[in-house]
Amino acid sequence: MKTVATLVLGLLMTACSHAVPSGALPIGCGFAVEPPMAVVTLTNHGDRDLWLLRWNTPFERQPWFGRWLDVERDGRALDWRGPMVKRGDPAPADYLRLAPGESRSARADLSLVYALDQPGRYRAVPRLNLLDWGQGDLPWPRTRADFVATPLPCAAVDFDWR
Repeated sequence: MKTVATLVLGLLMTACSHAVPSGALPIGCGFAVEPPMAVVTLTNHGDRDLWLLRWNTPFERQPWFGRWLDVERDGRALDWRGPMVKRGDPAPADYLRLAPGESRSARADLSLVYALDQPGRYRAVPRLNLLDWGQGDLPWPRTRADFVATPLPCAAVDFDWR
């Protein structure tokens, strides 16, 4: 019985070692606004492939399927006019692969989800939260219950709109 328990424990540890990311997320985030476009650039600073769930990021098929950015005009928050999407479990295609050293950029039109109809000083604040990610070989997709969520800090940007 002890041998069976040891074998089962060993198999569980092996299965989990592929499903849980090791260490901190080795990624850099760049953010820029070229009105009305917001541009997010992610760079893998690690030595293994990174797999990032695209949901609620501009890397999704439709970049505004989830709110990943707040916008203010003259210090006042603008209302979000975009959709919120309810989802099941992800498919492998829902993950973005970044090879070591690779950078990828995504562009999204701010005017589709925020009222940029008045001149003023605007501030765009990314609120990126990777709902799931991993390194190495792709053992995904995981179920939502097994996601490893991680905030992804990106600096805010001020811009003028006339």
